[in-house]
Amino acid sequence: MQYVGLSLQVSDNTFTIREHYHHKNQIYYTLIHHASLTMESQLPTKEQIVAQATERPITQAEASDLTSAESNLTGRGPVRGGPAATAQSLRDQQRALASSKEKLPATEQLEADFNEGRPITQTEASAIASTESSITGHGPMKGGPGSTAQSVHDRQQRLGAQ
Repeated sequence: MQYVGLSLQVSDNTFTIREHYHHKNQIYYTLIHHASLTMESQLPTKEQIVAQATERPITQAEASDLTSAESNLTGRGPVRGGPAATAQSLRDQQRALASSKEKLPATEQLEADFNEGRPITQTEASAIASTESSITGHGPMKGGPGSTAQSVHDRQQRLGAQ
């Protein structure tokens, strides 16, 4: 017999994991695990995890606890796209965002630099806008660091041209 792989079948509130084998043009399987999906009552939903992440950062301990609880429920580990994976993904995104935010100057600082005569180059304005875009996933927001930096640069150019 030749091992083919694993399959996961989810229907209603149950899941089944099987190992598949191939032998003489026939496929055979061995039932590994069959269980009821009762995670809804024992683990937070993905929506609850996302709501929590908008209120405060998810800690690594919380993500680890969810992974452990989900692994205990499934007997195999976290489910792709399940609560534990969602929590870990949001945790990673929050850490990346916090790290990126440290690279952006506050809009108040940009305005203060302008008022003190510190020039902002087009390269700096573009870099700030690019960093903001990578954080937000879209272009600079009105009133955000990227648009403020570009505005300060443009005002400097107009004043310098007079």
